[in-house]
Amino acid sequence: LGPLLEEESGELWGWWEARPYMEVRAELARFLVTEDRLDEAIEEHFELLRLNENDNQGLRDPLLGLLLETRRFDEARALVKRYDNDFSAVWLYGKALLRFIECAEKAGWDTSAHDAAWLQSQMHTMAAGGVPELPKALRPADKALVKALENNPWGAIYLIKAQDYIDMPMPGSYGPGSEEEARILLEYQVNAWVSFPSALLWLMVVGMPWLMQNGYEDEMAT
Repeated sequence: LGPLLEEESGELWGWWEARPYMEVRAELARFLVTEDRLDEAIEEHFELLRLNENDNQGLRDPLLGLLLETRRFDEARALVKRYDNDFSAVWLYGKALLRFIECAEKAGWDTSAHDAAWLQSQMHTMAAGGVPELPKALRPADKALVKALENNPWGAIYLIKAQDYIDMPMPGSYGPGSEEEARILLEYQVNAWVSFPSALLWLMVVGMPWLMQNGYEDEMAT
């Protein structure tokens, strides 16, 4: 490719001869994720977005999940702002998680102090008919979550009941608001949400009543 790499930086996907190179680098990024070399994978994703700002390869979706999982929140916010016209489930649920983290930090609520055992105890409280108490400062984040729910309710269902859906194959295509889109969300963000048990609890406290009121009683009951 020679000087084409830099001369056409930002629009490299438009050159057919460059696409095999970019496809191989995308495969390298995916491999690094499977090897748990997440920082290296993030840099590969960023470099490919630099070479192809239009993101024809759809790399911003897995990148956002990786940034959230590794708690690189400033970079995640910058990425969300960069592609602010994206209204996919991945983007809207990612925005909701970022808003939750921002509100939790402002409230002085240490999300790192909550683990899986804490989440289980809170879920037992909910199963017994109780409602876990969340800081009132988290309420501004509810609006972002409701927007994500309205866009794709299946996203919350798949995240809440991840063990039921994680082994499903990735779809070859999807439509907005579909279960296939929710499966993609689960693939790219489940690790990020699981790493924040307090965020999962918030998702349940806000999301489950919304789902029950909007016709998803059977999905939440099974």
